[in-house]
Amino acid sequence: MKVAVVGCGLMGLCTARELSLRGHEVTGFDQFEFGHALGSSHGESRIVRQAYPDAFYTEILLEAYPMWHTLQKESERRFLHEVGLLYIGQGEDPEIADQVTALTDLGVPFELKRPGEAAFTFDEGEVGVFTPQAGWVHAPTVLATCRATAEKHGAQFVQRRIERLDELASFDRVVVTAGAWVRMFADVPVSVRQATFAYVQGELDGPVYIESYNGQVYGFPNEPGKPTFKLGCHDLLREIDPDATRAGADPAALEVMRDFVERRLGEADPVFVEAHACLYTRTPEEDFRIGRLDARTVVASPCSGHGFKFGPWIGALLADVCEDKADLGRWPRFSL
Repeated sequence: MKVAVVGCGLMGLCTARELSLRGHEVTGFDQFEFGHALGSSHGESRIVRQAYPDAFYTEILLEAYPMWHTLQKESERRFLHEVGLLYIGQGEDPEIADQVTALTDLGVPFELKRPGEAAFTFDEGEVGVFTPQAGWVHAPTVLATCRATAEKHGAQFVQRRIERLDELASFDRVVVTAGAWVRMFADVPVSVRQATFAYVQGELDGPVYIESYNGQVYGFPNEPGKPTFKLGCHDLLREIDPDATRAGADPAALEVMRDFVERRLGEADPVFVEAHACLYTRTPEEDFRIGRLDARTVVASPCSGHGFKFGPWIGALLADVCEDKADLGRWPRFSL
């Protein structure tokens, strides 16, 4: 089949890779040059993990997480750093309880960490859920690996903004993975938001981490060779037009991150070396949206607030949809 992929961030590149491996003739279209910083896939690092507060996504990750090891074998550079994940919250928090229940029911290894058992300071009543099958990936290397594999198997990539799907009438299948621009092509209930992340001067070893409240701060240990560590803020998002001029980092989000570093790490007056903004696409309930527009066209919005870690799995699923092998009814929460 001739397949067009519209939008070549992580989801589009994973789809192009998978379709090319299966022998299809793939052309990827993106309005920006490869490696741009205007979408949701740029930046140095992304968390990957199996543990989720929601058992629905944890169950998917039982299949999805090992795909990162498969992709790592294709890369000329190491991009997967399995340092584990520490998810911090109040012991009575439903997110913590639901996560422990899901991990137990699904047989995913985990440990409960209490005050004094982790590098982070815990507040009274807090616990940390530590899962070893987690860590972070170097996002630029992931994107380059997916593209290189796709090109090795015949895929072509074109820098061109697609305005209407009828421009692609010569293709047998069309996959729309346009991220923040998905609403150009389908009435998908997503909002486009701008999130803030920053790099703090200092040394931090250990796992990636997520705080379940206070803006849901998340972060990473130092990347190899760098004297800084990265934090982000999952909430405190500002809705924007993706084609409009971007504002810079949100001062309110930076203050929440500053408070996290002071409380959790005991760092008075942390020095923020860099601060940036990136795009999230979000549905009200934070579920993905995947479905057919017609027999030829499939649209996917695996929303970027938590979609990156599912990239290879999404690529395989969309390839299955193109080949009429996938029953999307199996995941009713993804319905358009």
